[in-house]
Amino acid sequence: MKRISAILLACICTTISIKAFTVVDASSGDPVVAASVFDARGAILGITDEKGNFATDATTRFPLSIRCVGYTNAEARSAADDVILMDFCTYSLPEASVTADRDGVRVICYMREYATLITDKDTTISFSEGMADVVLPLRPQSKGFKGWNSPRTLTTKTYNRIIHCDGSPDSLDSKNHNFFIAPILKFPPNEFQEPDELVNRETGRDTTYNKKMMREMRKTPSTFSVNIDGLANEENHMYSPNSLKLLGFTCDINELYMTANYYRNGTSKYHTHDLFQMGFSVRAVLRGKMFKAIFNTKQPIDLKLRVEAYPVDFEYLTLEECKQAHKERKTIPATEIHLPANVPPLDPVTLRLVEQVNALPKE
Repeated sequence: MKRISAILLACICTTISIKAFTVVDASSGDPVVAASVFDARGAILGITDEKGNFATDATTRFPLSIRCVGYTNAEARSAADDVILMDFCTYSLPEASVTADRDGVRVICYMREYATLITDKDTTISFSEGMADVVLPLRPQSKGFKGWNSPRTLTTKTYNRIIHCDGSPDSLDSKNHNFFIAPILKFPPNEFQEPDELVNRETGRDTTYNKKMMREMRKTPSTFSVNIDGLANEENHMYSPNSLKLLGFTCDINELYMTANYYRNGTSKYHTHDLFQMGFSVRAVLRGKMFKAIFNTKQPIDLKLRVEAYPVDFEYLTLEECKQAHKERKTIPATEIHLPANVPPLDPVTLRLVEQVNALPKE
């Protein structure tokens, strides 16, 4: 009987086998945290943990695409790839002219958003790209204006693939929307100080904690990176915004990571114009009645998001110009989406989605 039980257990484990991967920096061997993992359809499976680990099951479709801001995309061709190496890369930004008497800086960004929404009826794989802006104050004494550090959408183009659970053919559409998660994303303040442990070092890592988050800083000869786990100190690593609950949009956020990459500037302080890339990874379960009504389901919706932001231009403003920029929100045509030089090319799966949606008959 014990032998039979052991055989049955082995069969079950084989059927639902879990495959673990580790994603590491190719040069240092350090784990790559919060790298997003996509399957062969372009759906987001999840992100790597603090040790660079990620697990999939036997139903996973290969090859997998692994993406993280500051690294070139990597790939796992099959379940045999235990360790995935990612190469760190840097690019040059245009020089910014800083004027001493200015009160704020407006950052125009090119943004990409990858989203996977799973309901009991279908799975939506979405890619959006567009332009957004933020305005950050440069002086604490700039009374009457606090700026805004959450990206404000100026224009977007969206490409959707809907995979139906009933086996019917996939649907494609191009219904544009504002960036889904942009309102809860926050740009870092204009000035960021290295911790004392890294000030006199050419390279190194340091981790700090406060009541809200864990922050890991990494210093290389050319870059300074800040990685934040926004839920590190939340109970069960989950946060449910009360303001959304009151509106019927209850959601449980269980992954919220942010990465900001700066160029080294010869000092221990970094400013907005030193920023060349940002990335956000979010996973949430949407449980509110309004979400269920929108998606026509009685079940919770699983949402996975990856957002990338690349500064295109920095504009230094007076206090009056800052207020005017806030008052006059100017949208721009989708044809004026500008890609800075440091944006990596789209992966083949996303590029194919873009081409298929663009080929749809015009309404």
